Amino acid sequence: MREIKFRFFRPSTNKMIYPKNGNFNDLIESEDWKVMQFAGLQDNNKIDIYEKDVFECVFKDCLDGYSIIGRETKVILIPAIVVFKFGAFCVEFMHHERKELCYFKLSDFLKNEEKVVLGNYFENVNLLQCVS
Repeated sequence: MREIKFRFFRPSTNKMIYPKNGNFNDLIESEDWKVMQFAGLQDNNKIDIYEKDVFECVFKDCLDGYSIIGRETKVILIPAIVVFKFGAFCVEFMHHERKELCYFKLSDFLKNEEKVVLGNYFENVNLLQCVS
């Protein structure tokens, strides 16, 4: 069973809180706080993953990830954000060629050993604009 917990961000004060226990109905029902649910998973640095956390997707211009002899492989880094979609936690990103939103199931996405949370949408808005 997945542990149910939340974190809350208040844009007016730029403050993120992680309540340990108790009743946070006031926070959930308040328009002043942005609510993010724990996805029940951790990244490869053992950091809890919540909705709106940002990762990077790595794309290579060859399907198998290996370059053709004499040709350099082009690597593209694209920001991806954790969302709850299709009944599961997923990473959402804009495909670099097709220019459409794509989704990977978060648990499958994390099978890559290098996946770590870069930050979250509310505290690091610039992460979605550019991943370096």
